[in-house]
Amino acid sequence: MKNVLICVAYYYPHVGGYEKYIQELYPRMNKNFNIDILVTDVQKNVEFEKINGINVHRLESYGLFGNMYPIPKVNIKNIKTLRKIFKTEYLFVNTHTRFFTSSFLGFIISKLKSTKFIHTEHGTGPVVFDKSFVNLISNIYDIIIGRMIIRSADIDIGISKASCKYLDDNGAKNLYLVQNGVDTVSFKKNENNLKDNLQILDTEKVITFIGRLIYAKGVQDLINCFFHIKKMGMRAKLVIVGDGSFKTTLERLTNNDKDILFLGSRNDVVDILSITDVLVNPSYSEGLPTSILEAASVGIPVVATDVGGTKEIFTDEMGFLVNLDDKESLLESIIKVFESDDSQLNQNIRRKHVKENFDWDTIADKFLNILKRNQIC
Repeated sequence: MKNVLICVAYYYPHVGGYEKYIQELYPRMNKNFNIDILVTDVQKNVEFEKINGINVHRLESYGLFGNMYPIPKVNIKNIKTLRKIFKTEYLFVNTHTRFFTSSFLGFIISKLKSTKFIHTEHGTGPVVFDKSFVNLISNIYDIIIGRMIIRSADIDIGISKASCKYLDDNGAKNLYLVQNGVDTVSFKKNENNLKDNLQILDTEKVITFIGRLIYAKGVQDLINCFFHIKKMGMRAKLVIVGDGSFKTTLERLTNNDKDILFLGSRNDVVDILSITDVLVNPSYSEGLPTSILEAASVGIPVVATDVGGTKEIFTDEMGFLVNLDDKESLLESIIKVFESDDSQLNQNIRRKHVKENFDWDTIADKFLNILKRNQIC
């Protein structure tokens, strides 16, 4: 069986859309390949373990900008791990998102071993930070290193049409679309006791955000919308699922409001979506947002900013897309969802749309066909 190497910035037990893409895609292909994942780890997890038949090698790393940018440490453990990787012959090396050091590392490994290099891009533009100096440094790195990674790849893959456009604009020479997906078997509405556990009343509407808590996800705008909703006399809870460097700032913004619940990283996302009345994704930048696919698969309506590949997911029945700069529309759209009668028909249409277009089994087949078309397997 041929070996392949996947180089990533984050992996399980770290949770996010980026990680879910990797966790869902590659286990579906490990009957074709022996898969090694090399991850820059800031959480002090075990150096090596096997997960779902995949070998996970972790490099002990520093975490810059609230652990958003993992940088591998120079130590004996990491040297031993890299030596093991260099001793293995790989069919190809696949990196994810050009601005992580894991992608630069994968690029170096592919060149030193003269191995086919595949790059998968999850972004659609420069990373957005709340500090101008950090933005500047990030953009300089992106222009120099990120663009080199994109142009050096034998195959570039975008997870959305918007990601593909970004790759094309930056010199990708052999470009394909392999969209984000969802496990439609697992993501369906269920009956659970989560409302009782979270002390949410049946008379209260539930607004949910799921994602990494960084400035670019725009959760601060959602919190401001929630304050307006409460001032209007509507009974609601705001449920925020995820973790990240911006969490402390967001908690300060809430002024200890008891109706805003920070749940951290969770493994019961299906249960959370099952008690949700509307999922809101107020992001400033996206590839193809996993949380929206998951919400649609469960059948619940969505309000989201029209950024990146978000519009590629949407149908009229799914909810509301709003202009990024129009904060009032974000609020108005959430209220429209609350005031509308969300029919079972709409819920079924959402599920059908996701099942037919974004199921992970279909997406894994698409990736394998790209490899065959390029005579890599």
